[in-house]
Amino acid sequence: MLSNCFYWIIKSNCGSILDKLCLTINDISTKIVVLKYIIRGGYTMKKGFVCLAIFLLVCLHLVSISKTFAQQPITIKALMAWPENYTSNGAFREWVKKVNELGKGKVMIKVIGGPEAIPLFEQIGALKRGVVDVVHTAAAYYMGVIPEVEAFGLSRLNPEEERARGFYDLMVEIHKAHGIMYLGRMQGVAPLGTLCTKVNLKSPRDLAGLKIRSVPIYDAFLKELKAVPVTIPVPEIYTALERGVVDGFIQPLAGGFTSLGFHEVVKYIVNHYFYQLPGTALMNLEYWNKLPQDTKNFLMDTIKENEKIIGKIFLSYHETELEKAQKGGVKLINFSPEDAKWFIETAYRMGWENLLKKSPKYGPRLKELSTK
Repeated sequence: MLSNCFYWIIKSNCGSILDKLCLTINDISTKIVVLKYIIRGGYTMKKGFVCLAIFLLVCLHLVSISKTFAQQPITIKALMAWPENYTSNGAFREWVKKVNELGKGKVMIKVIGGPEAIPLFEQIGALKRGVVDVVHTAAAYYMGVIPEVEAFGLSRLNPEEERARGFYDLMVEIHKAHGIMYLGRMQGVAPLGTLCTKVNLKSPRDLAGLKIRSVPIYDAFLKELKAVPVTIPVPEIYTALERGVVDGFIQPLAGGFTSLGFHEVVKYIVNHYFYQLPGTALMNLEYWNKLPQDTKNFLMDTIKENEKIIGKIFLSYHETELEKAQKGGVKLINFSPEDAKWFIETAYRMGWENLLKKSPKYGPRLKELSTK
């Protein structure tokens, strides 16, 4: 009762100024605490009283706001390199689901879309500018920014082995230099390099002169085989084959084959595979640095758990697509053992030669850390 009297007495001396200030604090008991403190200070001059009242009320208001924000879950805006229905997003979708379930009320990932939201080759730029917080992409789509990411495909290790050997830590260091935090693998283990053609090849040397749809990670290999690499986005491969713009393409089966209708426009799959799927999850480094430590730990723990299942997920996709392709009339090409060995070894040799030229600083160490 006495506290209420204090409040109304002082209110009468402050007029409308205090009324406006107190609109920011709804709790009458909080107002009373502030005003009692002012009274004890012995302020008798109206100006001094009002200044102190402003200071204290604003401070309490800011504390109130900070508490409100602290209670809100952290929302991470994520972007994908592939359209929603592509199998390439399989493990990423599992990670998002796990984070949103286990982190409910504390942290959540909101996927804003794929290349329809931000074009594929503009996504890394958007990540670095902070337009989005996370991007799920493939090495081939940002090798122009960070050449060393080609090693994701060339690695002979699974994600757990990469972390144990120090490959992961080196990749984190490399990405940080570009304002990006490398979180972990979202694809891997399953084959990346699957050569599909309209022509029946008797040996790898029959590729000479053929136009093959490619991305930068395959270019050096195809040139070594005297083939002509042609850069075409995935959604345009079907039409390019149909119109004779290309004679074949290299594309992981796990990323979709019959689901994209490719069995209708190619007749053969070379049954010798190379490289591994290089999908990654990346975060804006400034955003990562601002996250609370417990949130960082939570995201990393869920990434590591997710990495344990990506091999199973994408090998399953690969085998399923291979079976469907054969049922759809596509035939498998098997080179002689000597040619098969030469074909695969040439793929890795040219891949590493290309990377070592582009990254003399990190290339040798990456090769050492990712080779069994």
